[in-house]
Amino acid sequence: MPLILTHGYPDSFLRFSRLIPLLTDPGAHGGDPADAFDVVVPSLPGFGFWSRPDSDGATFRVGDLWHELMIGELGYRRFGAHGGDWGITVTEHLARSHAGSVVGIHLTDVPFWHAFQRPDDLSPAEEKQLAATDDFMMKRGAYAMIQGTRPLTLAQGLMDSPAGLAAWLVEKFQSLGDCEGDVENRSTLDELLTNIMVYWTAPTGPRSCPTTTSRRPERRAGSSAAGRLRVGPISCLPGVTDGGEACGIFRTVQCCASPGESARERGPEGWR
Repeated sequence: MPLILTHGYPDSFLRFSRLIPLLTDPGAHGGDPADAFDVVVPSLPGFGFWSRPDSDGATFRVGDLWHELMIGELGYRRFGAHGGDWGITVTEHLARSHAGSVVGIHLTDVPFWHAFQRPDDLSPAEEKQLAATDDFMMKRGAYAMIQGTRPLTLAQGLMDSPAGLAAWLVEKFQSLGDCEGDVENRSTLDELLTNIMVYWTAPTGPRSCPTTTSRRPERRAGSSAAGRLRVGPISCLPGVTDGGEACGIFRTVQCCASPGESARERGPEGWR
């Protein structure tokens, strides 16, 4: 079974360097060799060795690009998809727009932009979680505000200082990662420095970090509000009809983590 894995920010395709061997050669890690996957790990446009997106809403069109990569270029007929951070938005749109090709998807959390589509009949658990999301966006997630409104001001400073870029990126790993305050509990210094070098030496340079500027979605055929399924404080776009959607909620990532009962009571049957 082929899988496409999509990273986010502040990381890169290197996010999956430890995971890839487990998926491609499970027999070497105590698993069943029959469970091996073909794994495809592209770099998001604007990250790594891509050029910078030249239009708003570019992130919301990457799913189409991934579908062309997997079906048109690599020749797979059907595949699974996983995403984290910006990758969850890409993966969700991939499933919505190309349900016939996607077996199932796995997301590390609920895409943040669903927090802006709030039902009127929130449960106490949903109200609590959305308040936590608001608090996150004003504190630990506040970096996205400058990246989304004044990206080039920030980029000028980061492009002029490797230490500044390192501090900007590593702080996100420290504050958002499951590391109990010590970033080296989860990432080695080599892993952190390699990720920083991807940003520093890539053609886009540190300008790739303000990808938040391309976050605005475009209205597309089949994506009207009337065509959406509400799932608690999120809206689950029609997507995989005969597969499934799984969402993992991690205790240190508070942004847009939907309460489990919301998914079970309001979500599609495939939600787990």
